[in-house]
Amino acid sequence: MGPVLLLESENDPSLDRQVFGMDEAIQTQLARLTSDVQHIETDVADIKVDVRRIDGRLNSIDERVHQLDMRVSQVELRLTEKIDGVHLDLTGKIDGLRSELTEKMNDGFTAVTSDMASMKVWALGLYIALAGSFLFIMAKGFKWL
Repeated sequence: MGPVLLLESENDPSLDRQVFGMDEAIQTQLARLTSDVQHIETDVADIKVDVRRIDGRLNSIDERVHQLDMRVSQVELRLTEKIDGVHLDLTGKIDGLRSELTEKMNDGFTAVTSDMASMKVWALGLYIALAGSFLFIMAKGFKWL
């Protein structure tokens, strides 16, 4: 196939078939393929439009998620401050109760200690009275009195 044959075939359609060796079946398949390519191109264009629409929605959703993240961060900061405040308040109250209980326990121990001392004196008095009464009973029994 030289350049001369190609130039001659430009004017004669019958030579086109001979030069390129195309028959009706191939031309039909080529037309069908061309039609399928056109449908694919329109489908791709539709898909591009859908992708742009989805991209817009995703951007909107991303903005909302970012706003929610900011809100959650603010709430977290406020809750952390409140929890720290409650922690300090409770720590102060617990320390106050601890000091009050320690003071009351020390007062109680002091009172018990002083009561024990007075009980010792009282017990000693009872012991002496018991010994005296025992000696009195012995004296009566032996008729010393």
